[in-house]
Amino acid sequence: MKSIFLAIASLFISSVLFAQTITHGPIIGGVTDNSARILIRTVVPFSYQLQISPTTNFSQATIYYGQTSTSDYNFSIKDVSGLQSNTRYYYRVVIGGSVVAGPDYFYTFPCVGESIDFAFHFGSCTNNNVQNDVLFDVMQNYNARFFLHLGDWLYPDTTDNLPNNTNFYANDYDLIVGSYKGRYSYPRMSEYLKRVPVDWVYDDHDYVNDNTSRTTASYTNFGVSPTIMEIPFPPQTRRNLIEAYYRFFPGYEEVDSTEGIFHSFRFGNTEVFMIDNRSARSPNTNSLKNVNGQWVFDPDPDHTMLGDVQRAWLLDKLKNSTATWKFIGSGTAFNRTYGDALQSALNLPNLAGLPISALLVDSWSGFPLDQDTLINWINAHNIDGVVMMSGDTHTSAIGNAQTGGITEMMAGCLSQSNSTLYTTVPLLNLGLVWSEGGQGIDGNLNTNNAFGNVEVFGDDSVRLTLIDEQESVLATYTVYSCSYQSGLTMQVDSVQDLRCADIEDGKVYLSVQGGAAPYQFYVNGVEKGSEPVLSGLPAGRHLIGLRDSNGCSLEACVEIESPPLLEYAVEAENVVCHGDTSGSIQLSINGGVQPYQLNWENGQTSQNLQGLNAGLYIFEIEDENNCVYTDTVTISEPLELTINAQTFSPNCHDESSGRIFINTQGGTAPYGYIWADGSLQANRQGLSAGNYAVTVTDSKGCEAIGKYILSNPDPIEVSIDTVFPTSGQSNGAIDLTVSGGTAPFSYSWNTGETVSLLENLSSGFYQVTVTDARGCEKIVDVFLPLQTGISGDVESPKISVFPNPAGEIFYIALNGFPETKAEIKLFNSEGKLLVDFVAETFQNALIPIDISDLPGGFYLLHFDTNEHIYREKLFIQR
Repeated sequence: MKSIFLAIASLFISSVLFAQTITHGPIIGGVTDNSARILIRTVVPFSYQLQISPTTNFSQATIYYGQTSTSDYNFSIKDVSGLQSNTRYYYRVVIGGSVVAGPDYFYTFPCVGESIDFAFHFGSCTNNNVQNDVLFDVMQNYNARFFLHLGDWLYPDTTDNLPNNTNFYANDYDLIVGSYKGRYSYPRMSEYLKRVPVDWVYDDHDYVNDNTSRTTASYTNFGVSPTIMEIPFPPQTRRNLIEAYYRFFPGYEEVDSTEGIFHSFRFGNTEVFMIDNRSARSPNTNSLKNVNGQWVFDPDPDHTMLGDVQRAWLLDKLKNSTATWKFIGSGTAFNRTYGDALQSALNLPNLAGLPISALLVDSWSGFPLDQDTLINWINAHNIDGVVMMSGDTHTSAIGNAQTGGITEMMAGCLSQSNSTLYTTVPLLNLGLVWSEGGQGIDGNLNTNNAFGNVEVFGDDSVRLTLIDEQESVLATYTVYSCSYQSGLTMQVDSVQDLRCADIEDGKVYLSVQGGAAPYQFYVNGVEKGSEPVLSGLPAGRHLIGLRDSNGCSLEACVEIESPPLLEYAVEAENVVCHGDTSGSIQLSINGGVQPYQLNWENGQTSQNLQGLNAGLYIFEIEDENNCVYTDTVTISEPLELTINAQTFSPNCHDESSGRIFINTQGGTAPYGYIWADGSLQANRQGLSAGNYAVTVTDSKGCEAIGKYILSNPDPIEVSIDTVFPTSGQSNGAIDLTVSGGTAPFSYSWNTGETVSLLENLSSGFYQVTVTDARGCEKIVDVFLPLQTGISGDVESPKISVFPNPAGEIFYIALNGFPETKAEIKLFNSEGKLLVDFVAETFQNALIPIDISDLPGGFYLLHFDTNEHIYREKLFIQR
């Protein structure tokens, strides 16, 4: 029981602790028809989940992971995308498995251009008493789709005391961060903003100080000696303010952050332009000049509230917008009649009107360059449906375009003491300035906090209503669109979807009635001519715009569908070996509209082609919608497997010095080798003469065969002619004749001689090494014996002796020998007779002689027929 209690207690404590992790938010902002931005701040850095779901049970939730960090002062803004238009989405924040915020919900905006009925709220000036935000309880009863705060959201500019103390709060980045914490701390407003998306632009008190310009704060003192001056602040202060806006507020995409925070967004057939009237403003009081003791309003030609960049942006956006309704959000009042009051006040005696003028130069009338340009631009380009929303004045009123230049609703008192402008500026006849009523007008003494409630009724009209915290209506005014008054209507008759996913042939067929022809049509803001058939459109959501010759405009949102993109995947197998037909193509097709028709250039229609040789294969796929896709597949093949060989036959006869070097090209490496003799080496060495064959196999099994012949060089043959020396004389000679081998030949004798003919020799043993041009050698031993005194003719021998050198036996071959008998004698190198016998002879006889008992060495053979003597040298090898 105790453990159960502890577990429950632990769970409760954990839940409480996690519930305290969120210090500010969630705040919903930057909403479009498919996205939103959600801000939270935690007490310390945390990882968190933001869960978004179209259902209350979060069964279809998309989870976004976020992280707060000290570098961002524990703020985090999470972008949510991929949402459906005009849809309620539930959200909650989860930390550590516990829900710490939510569940709650918000609505995405309708498709851009869609005409629907809806309402939104706006206002400005919420003071530092965060408990004094009861108006937001009332605002929750009016079902706003979004809320616009037009500035002075909190009054953080309390750290200075001009003119001497210029310690502006915005000089300190931590104080800027603190101002955002303060903005998100209003209890009733925070509840309101959990469901109602907010957009905001800062005004003077958010920026630096009262009536601030781009780089200065105004100071006025209307004592005996009036003081009007501008006090500068560092440029970094302005940069800090702009940077902090994008870091700590979940707003819309910036246009040009170097020039401020101005931007726009779309809601259905409405476009909202949010003006930054501080970041580029010229100093207010520069327009007031003392001329000979008389103060006059005399601004320089370039005296501006918007700056060149923002002014050009606003004019261009207004001109090109086809939205039926165009709302401009401005922190300060626009009404042009303030300009008349400004100059009239300066004409009062004793400077009585100077304080009033110093107040009015903060409005648009203090900047005629911007005010006149905007009014003239709207009129010149017949821009319809423009409504100005303003604040700042701590009071609320409505004026029409005839008096104010632009229809305007001013709601400057969300939670602030009312300025009772009608008593502060009695010079102003508010009934003429704010022609449609408001606080202090026509006896209306209601000074309660109030907000602007804007109700848009499609393309027909907009009702502007000021509602106070008691839900009393302070003033109301309805603006009718040009299209409504002229009977201009536009209907989407039909939409032609794409025939093929990648061909932009979508069409929209429109019918238009009323208004003033000719008509001009637009697609996504781009002019498309005067014909009511819009063609060449891609798939997706499109904003269709219409403007007639009177400037009346209408919009529609259309969705052009597309069939799935026809996609195909090709799996190709290339030819394995050069020249074969092992290639294949496997084609898979998806998307488009089935059935498909497939045609190959070679006449085949299958998605699976086999037995292909290398080449280019062209195919065409046509789906049911006649969408045709043509492509090619290349089947490649390796280069032909070839063997290039260098062969080197043996250098010398019967020698094993041959070599074969293989260079394999083509095919697919690596290669394997097998020779006919079983060797697996690519290169061969130590080869004798003969025939050789190798089979080369690449990594794909492709083969090539090489055959080579190594020739056997002719042997070196040495023929010896000798002259035997006589006893005691050196009159012998040896003469060599060489054949075979490779000329030229060199000679190296054991006597040191290097010639082929040796003369003046005595009896003895001589050895010569004959070397040919390849380095092959033949060693020849020659024995010169003394002459034995045998007489008779010595003729060229008709006998031959072999083998020589001899081993156990040698033979005497008779080559056509005519005699029938011969005496055979064998002498050793000392002239001693060792063998002597008579042999029967006949032509071509072969006489064997056994010499197995003789030692090795040189011998001289005498073959004597009495008629002739034949001599041969014999070498016995042991």
